[in-house]
Amino acid sequence: MVEALSMMIVGDDADRARIRPDLAASGKVRVVDETDDYARVAELINRSHPDSVLVILNGPASLELIRTIKTYHPSTAVVCTGSGRHCTVDMVVKSQRAGASEFLMQPLSLGEIEQVVDRILGGGRSSQPSQSVIAAYSCRGGSGVTTLCVNLAVTLAQTFDKLTTIVDLDLQHGTAPLFLGVRPEASIADVVQNWVRLDAKLLEGFHTRVKAVPQRLYCLASPAEVTDVYQVEPWHIKELIARLREQFSFVIIDCQHVIEPVTVEALNQADTILLVTLPDLASVYTTKRALETFKELEGFT
Repeated sequence: MVEALSMMIVGDDADRARIRPDLAASGKVRVVDETDDYARVAELINRSHPDSVLVILNGPASLELIRTIKTYHPSTAVVCTGSGRHCTVDMVVKSQRAGASEFLMQPLSLGEIEQVVDRILGGGRSSQPSQSVIAAYSCRGGSGVTTLCVNLAVTLAQTFDKLTTIVDLDLQHGTAPLFLGVRPEASIADVVQNWVRLDAKLLEGFHTRVKAVPQRLYCLASPAEVTDVYQVEPWHIKELIARLREQFSFVIIDCQHVIEPVTVEALNQADTILLVTLPDLASVYTTKRALETFKELEGFT
């Protein structure tokens, strides 16, 4: 039997009537409730317990509704659709930032509906984190690596409502906490110094919560003391990333600008490497050399 996604539709009567036949034709969506009253959405979710809510966008009020749904019902997927001025690139981005996980273009396509349903059901049934480790690296300082890492981590945590951490591996000059507006009380040095008794709870305790995305975004700071930098060894990084995979959906690594054993190990363990450069001759030259180094890493393509 084909598994159907239970869905509540929120929007004007005419809009709901227009898209309802397409949802039914897909055979993969079961509409369990409908309303045009935003004030009743929470009540209906508590009554129907849908897998998802389809919000037909009609302006700022619908974006606020998405935020409310994700705040009080984080496990309920929010799918958006819109037409005309409510189906612009800007509106799609705003809906995702508000918490929507999918956007259906109108007129609805049966193929697109099936893909969205499969993604939601697949994600909802998985008990494992996505285990995505992303390392950002540049051969030169001032290229914007930390800025990229911070913005990427905030966006991932907000958009996907998943546990995300930034690991500041610029061991001597790390500034990720400064960019995030936090003052860490612990660092990766504490992880290393307590390695023998390190468990999931202790590892979480060494992270600093980022208030901008409460309960979703964390930071593991670089050592506060220069003398602690030399305690961090490549095998620590390998094992640390393996443990972080088990606790976080997204692990963003802000690498230092020197190709040395700790950095190489971080790059080696990453699922994705973001190589950051600038449009000048020196940057292009050093980037070419970095690519040659990356080709020696395990699994690099």
